[in-house]
Amino acid sequence: MSDDFLNALRFTHQVFARVTVTDLDGTVVTLGVQSGTITATYQQGTRRTADITVYATGTKADGSTVNASDMNVMLTRPGTVCLIEMGISSNLVAQTMIPMMMGAPSNVAWRIGDGEIDFDVNDDWWRVSQGRFTAIWSPNAGLKRVDAVSAIMQAVAPSRQLIVTATDTGTIQSQGDWDVNRDTAVETLATDGGFDAYFDRQGRITLADSKTADDPVVWSATAGGGGMLVNAETGMDVTRLYNAVVVKPSATDNSQTWTAQTAILASGDRAPANLGVTIPYFMASPTISSAAAALAAAQKQLNRVTGTPMTIQADMLSNPALDEGDVIEILLPANPNEGIEATMYRYYIDTITWDLITGGMSVKARNEGEVSDDAS
Repeated sequence: MSDDFLNALRFTHQVFARVTVTDLDGTVVTLGVQSGTITATYQQGTRRTADITVYATGTKADGSTVNASDMNVMLTRPGTVCLIEMGISSNLVAQTMIPMMMGAPSNVAWRIGDGEIDFDVNDDWWRVSQGRFTAIWSPNAGLKRVDAVSAIMQAVAPSRQLIVTATDTGTIQSQGDWDVNRDTAVETLATDGGFDAYFDRQGRITLADSKTADDPVVWSATAGGGGMLVNAETGMDVTRLYNAVVVKPSATDNSQTWTAQTAILASGDRAPANLGVTIPYFMASPTISSAAAALAAAQKQLNRVTGTPMTIQADMLSNPALDEGDVIEILLPANPNEGIEATMYRYYIDTITWDLITGGMSVKARNEGEVSDDAS
């Protein structure tokens, strides 16, 4: 995204949104957005969802219109895809639209007489979760995890472009017992390899190294003139004070000969030596092949779960270019009455919700990326 676009966000601008609908026959229709939100969550699985109300009459590229009844049929037809875009224009930048998400419409409700249609959009992860293997998956030993995940996801989304930047070179050690759940296989392999597998905002199958709170800051929000911050509420989560990560072998065929490996926080208030208790985060791996690789995975996971437990929920002017998992800075302004000095904090985004019409954005963030813990 250009610097001009990012700079324009900080000053008076107009907000635009549109939905482009494409059916299996290749018919393309554009719809105006009456209201709606998009929510992005950093996790393995479904990342982006939308709740949309559109004006029921659509427009084709040649300028002809599509009536509400035909739009309702198009939106409820299996295989129809929606691309939702959001953008701005101002004195500083011409109208610029950004793809926010691509996915399948669902829960379509045509409000007859009102000229509006309500529907949800979910990214294409449903293809992975619902498109289960028809027989127990038995990958060949020696297959790279990245290649396995690519093949698994392409099998249920063959028309989607594949983008691979993940640096994992690990392999599956044996056929093992993988059952028929395609999504479980992807999540297990990606977690073992320290990468994320998902459908990005343009609907592309994407394999990328997992984000951490140590990643570079991509955006700063401040209050006041030229700022983005509207309000903020901070909190402290003391239920997830992890200070160690234990990686355990979990293959069912005795192909893993290493024992559980533990990475421990060595310094700081939360280190076991200072806190007085070890609070482990458990991670079971069926594919990691050596103790050294397991310890490296434990250390990488430790970086994700041992950040500050301070959380923030902030309302801001919208930045549609942000992604879930991004690291941002928020300048909390000074308030002498509350004994607060102006302080810049780094946060790791868990969830973003954009309002497509008002130009507002709500961010929930922390320095921790994991929300689950399996000690089984």
